Amino acid sequence: MSPAIFVLLAAFAILVLAALLVPVRLQLILSDRRRSITIGWLALRAGRDLKDRAFVLHLRDRTIVRKQSRKTRREKAKERPQEQQKKKRGFKLADLWEERDLAQTSIQAGLRFLWEVLKSIRWDKLLLELDVSTPDPALTGLLYGELCAVKYSTEHAFPQAQIDVRADFTREVPGAEAESIISIKPLNVLVPLSKLFLALPKIRIIKLLLRKKRR
Repeated sequence: MSPAIFVLLAAFAILVLAALLVPVRLQLILSDRRRSITIGWLALRAGRDLKDRAFVLHLRDRTIVRKQSRKTRREKAKERPQEQQKKKRGFKLADLWEERDLAQTSIQAGLRFLWEVLKSIRWDKLLLELDVSTPDPALTGLLYGELCAVKYSTEHAFPQAQIDVRADFTREVPGAEAESIISIKPLNVLVPLSKLFLALPKIRIIKLLLRKKRR
């Protein structure tokens, strides 16, 4: 084997290991000023600005792409002619009852996959700021006390959580700001996904879909 091919194979192996072992981070921010959801891997971060309805791509801390969608899917659907909007026939209860064994097997495999993925998720950050405000000051104080009790129990279960509850007797409308960051290694998704693929009765599912399509 020539040195050049060996170097290329080694570089490819390093990239594959990085792709499987470097965690993917999912960030969700909800506040009056900013609402966004972002997924990041290495130096790249792609997300959706929910407030401005824009797709944003970041390289480190620099924005390289920002594309704002002019119309939502609901607005586009309203503009289409009614004759072009075809209604798809879904599964009826009779279909599910006929294939109840298949449905039970698929649901069990899906729940096992979901449980393995959830166990692998790492909660990096949970920040929650609540401003308790109601038109009734007595109700504000009551809610503030109840939320403080929930706060202490949540911080005990999640030590990384940062929860701040404030009572504001001058306002009538409550406010909140939240930021959450979770991460998971792609390897911890790929392995359960392969188990799910092996566990599913693929041939029976394909036959069911083909039979439904012929109707």
